[in-house]
Amino acid sequence: MFIGSRAVVRQAFESLSPINNLKIADMSSLPSVAMAPRGGGGGVIAISDATLLVSSVPLALVAILSWKMQLGVSSSLLTGAFRTFIQLSILAAILQPIFTASNIFLVVAYCFFMTTLAAQASCSRLKYQFKGQFLGVLGCLLTSVATVASFAFVGLIRPHPLYNPQYVIPIVGMLLGNSMNGISLTLNHLTSSIVEQQREINLYLSFGATAKEAISRILREAVRSGTTPLLNSLAVIGLVSIPGMMTGQILGGSSVIDAARYQCLIMYLITIATFCAILMESLLVLRIGFDKSHMLRPDRFTKEPKKSKNVLKWLFGLMKRKSSESKSKISSQDENTPLIQTSLKIEDTCPVTNNVEVQPLLNLNNSEGDTNMLEIRNLCKSTVRWDKKEEDTLLGREENVDSRNLFEHFSFNVRSNGISSVTGPSGSGKSQLLQCIAALTPIQEGEVLLNGKRWDVETRVEWRRKVRYVTQFKVDIPGKPIDFIKRIASFKSWIKDPSAPKLENVVETTQALISKWGLSVDCLDKDWSILSGGESQRVILAIAFASKPEVIMLDESTSALDQKSKAAVEASIKEYTEKFGWKVLLVSHDVEQFGRLKDLIV
Repeated sequence: MFIGSRAVVRQAFESLSPINNLKIADMSSLPSVAMAPRGGGGGVIAISDATLLVSSVPLALVAILSWKMQLGVSSSLLTGAFRTFIQLSILAAILQPIFTASNIFLVVAYCFFMTTLAAQASCSRLKYQFKGQFLGVLGCLLTSVATVASFAFVGLIRPHPLYNPQYVIPIVGMLLGNSMNGISLTLNHLTSSIVEQQREINLYLSFGATAKEAISRILREAVRSGTTPLLNSLAVIGLVSIPGMMTGQILGGSSVIDAARYQCLIMYLITIATFCAILMESLLVLRIGFDKSHMLRPDRFTKEPKKSKNVLKWLFGLMKRKSSESKSKISSQDENTPLIQTSLKIEDTCPVTNNVEVQPLLNLNNSEGDTNMLEIRNLCKSTVRWDKKEEDTLLGREENVDSRNLFEHFSFNVRSNGISSVTGPSGSGKSQLLQCIAALTPIQEGEVLLNGKRWDVETRVEWRRKVRYVTQFKVDIPGKPIDFIKRIASFKSWIKDPSAPKLENVVETTQALISKWGLSVDCLDKDWSILSGGESQRVILAIAFASKPEVIMLDESTSALDQKSKAAVEASIKEYTEKFGWKVLLVSHDVEQFGRLKDLIV
């Protein structure tokens, strides 16, 4: 693109020379690209249609060989080669009149067209989609590329005129190409992690993390995955091969030194644009993935269905997709109501009986006027599930609607120094109840109060600092338990809370508890992946106890322990409840465990 006009190239280098004191060589003697003689001493050797045809023969042989070897790439290879010829031919036909006219409106329109295609390409191969995804990516690309391009053309290159298509279109194209790849890789990694690594994110949230603190590791990995190709290019550029733009300038007759400097400038611009686009898109995904109360919202992401090979079904599915998406909105929450889910119209046939029961097991506080308690008032939680069949997905239909109430106007309280059991059949909503109280999942209606204070959007993170939710699942996150302890102790909610324990106190208490429960303190220095299910449960329970919550909710958190270890943990539960005034909710399918807690004497 840069080698068609000697005068423009010379003018660009002259505009750069005040900045970097370059001495621009005389280019008046450079042969014209169009007039370059075949095999001459400069310029570009013309490539005829016959030459292109001959160059494609080895490619066809490679395709035949791959077909013989049943590699499954021959069709893609031939299709790609044909599309390359067609697309570049069309591109040349479009750009030729734009370059000739040198009209600012044509240049801006074509750049916007390229940006739109880049945004569409960035979104086309993602595993998960979210509402407004295309517009978000388009906005990030427009902002980053327009800002960097303006800096380049106004402050550095200064072509005449500033909208010179011979400069603007190729440079904007290079910025878009690299930014598009970076956004696509980052976006796919980040959205997939939000949906598929909910346990890790909710684990940090349950210990009082903000959204950014909970997803910081995943965010770092996502940005790293998006920028790795660019960083690799920066590390080996010029060593492995000569970059394409530099090659074009050399073929066009520019000096090697000038071409190298120009390539450096372009690489710096590409790096800035790519990083800006990636960071903006990452912040957008965080805004979608979490609501204002820092609650994880994986329900806002939908898995992109595989495209059908049947073209008619696929086209019909596109027409039906809009109605399908509007129907699926029922199960999602409005952006402006982060605490209470959008009201659901449940069918009259849905059961309204609460299958979850909360019964006091132990109350060590007999004070009647004590308001130091956990109160649940008229809590309502419903679920709506759209059961998709494969053929329904292809045709854009939603079938087999399943909606039900988990609990309706559910109220209870747990006093200070009290332990209550949460029972009910499998799937009745016991875990959902605890997650609602822990502010890890939204509710439809109701209030949750701790010591007479209601929760709200602004204090939800501080609420999780005081209300601890511990699941039955094995902790499977990178790092060691000691690293986890250091990380949670650095959360903002811990630093702001004067009652939060210090790092050394958490470590000391955790070591004492796991020793009492039959584990070596060396477990804290082992990777989580090495610990067994029972070891992992005891370690995370010890950390939860050491974090000094006011409410602790155990969701079958001792299910992987033997009877001796269970008894030791149960003794600590009663001891800490009496010592620190805990309010304890305990989910367990082990009926004998409830009996042991009732009969246990410290």
